[in-house]
Amino acid sequence: MDFAALNASYTTTRRLSLLYSNVRTPDVEEQWEDAMEVNLAGRTAVITGASKGIGLAIAKRFAGAGAEVAIIARGREALDDAVKTIRPNSRARVAAVQGNVALAADLQRAYDEAMR
Repeated sequence: MDFAALNASYTTTRRLSLLYSNVRTPDVEEQWEDAMEVNLAGRTAVITGASKGIGLAIAKRFAGAGAEVAIIARGREALDDAVKTIRPNSRARVAAVQGNVALAADLQRAYDEAMR
């Protein structure tokens, strides 16, 4: 391919990208909301690693769908922050349990707290 053909190809690609950059696509949140409406009222979800990241995102979704949510994580400060994030969108109880899921005693305590 010679320089003129390469330049023409680049120019066409650039024009197309500018044209399509003005087209609005729904963001992930909008796509998720449109995908399904789930009612989890009367259910309890126990979510480990829920003080941040994917665990926190799952806890927010479940709480927003009506589930009682028990979140488990090792750090108390991060748990408290997570509860403050989850509660405004929750339709049910949100319980925070500090614990390490690698320890049987912490798992039992988390279960007992979630089922109160």
